Amino acid sequence: MVDFVKRMGYTSKRNLVERIKGDMDADRFVGGAEIAFIRQFDTSFADQCAEYRLERLAKIEQKHRDEYAERERERQAELTEKQKEIEAEHAKYFGWGKTISPMQFGRAKKTLEKKFRHNGKVMTSREIIISLIKDGRKPFCKEYDSTKVYGLSCPDQNLFMEVNKTEYNFAEYLFNNKEALS
Repeated sequence: MVDFVKRMGYTSKRNLVERIKGDMDADRFVGGAEIAFIRQFDTSFADQCAEYRLERLAKIEQKHRDEYAERERERQAELTEKQKEIEAEHAKYFGWGKTISPMQFGRAKKTLEKKFRHNGKVMTSREIIISLIKDGRKPFCKEYDSTKVYGLSCPDQNLFMEVNKTEYNFAEYLFNNKEALS
């Protein structure tokens, strides 16, 4: 036992005990092997070291739990913020985005946010469709020689505006849910 203490760089058991007391005072880790070694010649101090070690491990564990709880709160706040952004985005489309998958909605949004000149103003395709549906246009789909043509017809005239399928789906949703436009 004395050989081991000397091999570790201590001149006596007392130096080892003082070093461990210094570690405990400085709130540093005390290993189980050191405690087992000390127990051979000083059981009361070894019990103190074991108690200190358990308290320190409990503090570390509590610190990890607190950090995890903080990260979880931040993640929840981030998710809530993201959810609010998604809800605001869906509100721009009068709830149409909730009827399709998020991937489809992203692609549709890209299509509907393209800008065009309409009646002398630069507007997005979404804004044009909303204004046309409010003006009484009706979405239609006709098949000519195995090709589908989508459009918005004017009820009192024999005119129509050709649209793509995404724009047609959005117009059809708005036409069927006119109370959403109010």
